[in-house]
Amino acid sequence: MTKISIIIPVYNVENYLKECLNSVVNQTFKDIEILIINDGSTDNSLSICKQYAKQDKRIRLINRVNGGLSAARNLGIQLATGQYITFIDSDDYIDLNMCYNAIKYFRNYKCDIVTFDFNEIRDGIVYIKNQTDLIKHFSNEEAVKAILLNYPFTTSAWGKFYKIDLFDEIRFPVNMIYEDVATIYKVVALSEKVIFSSKSKYYYRRNRPGSILANPELDKIFQRNKISKDILKFIKAYYPNLLKYAKCLYVRENMYIFYNLQSLGINDYKYYNIISKNIRPYLQNYLISNKINIQSKFKAFLLAINYKLYVWIKFLNSWRR
Repeated sequence: MTKISIIIPVYNVENYLKECLNSVVNQTFKDIEILIINDGSTDNSLSICKQYAKQDKRIRLINRVNGGLSAARNLGIQLATGQYITFIDSDDYIDLNMCYNAIKYFRNYKCDIVTFDFNEIRDGIVYIKNQTDLIKHFSNEEAVKAILLNYPFTTSAWGKFYKIDLFDEIRFPVNMIYEDVATIYKVVALSEKVIFSSKSKYYYRRNRPGSILANPELDKIFQRNKISKDILKFIKAYYPNLLKYAKCLYVRENMYIFYNLQSLGINDYKYYNIISKNIRPYLQNYLISNKINIQSKFKAFLLAINYKLYVWIKFLNSWRR
């Protein structure tokens, strides 16, 4: 049985794909299968994938009509034969020792999930976060709490290695742009032990032009609110001790909705009014939390009581710069 199945959905990333695939085929840990799901690319991505598949027998290339990131990942899960799986976005890349370190932690700590910190790539510049390998152990409830706090690891599917049986009954929802937020908390909730390594092994390309998250559709932006409500219900049912953190997550996710609307230049105040109403019932939890900085609390407070004032203050600050 192969140790690690690496699932790489591909869609129109010809400018970044070789860097991604080079980082995978050159892993120092060799017992891997590489599942490349070409999701109907219309650029040169498929041709690049075929070149790599010819050169490396560990690559299995699946070419399909475009169905979205979730559908591509779900197909990868279905086809995976590894003991562990991991997901890589095809415009990102990984450290050459990432798989080796993951297997080492699985063996040493008998855990269900290994998650690494990540570096960011913005405008072609790599911002290195951390190269010290501090290991943290999380029980089931502690790991769920970390997901709710978005610290020290996030709700992203990438940057993590999972025992494959955690996905026996779980799949990513299709037709959704925040599929990671809607899925990974459920996977973490099935784990008994999670290991976090502070050493940054994943290289995440933020706000790539043409990416779904860089150009979200208006109706899909508000999917974040529904997902947050689902998380609230889940936590209330299974982790009532963590409910205060779920309420903070709900506020945070609605703040993200606000930022997305701002980035798209949408100034229809009816949307901002919805966000304000969403935040108000949980504002107190957010303001008294010792896990949230003062600046974020101030933003949430303004959005909840007077979003027009928040927009005006933001405008003044940008004008002064």
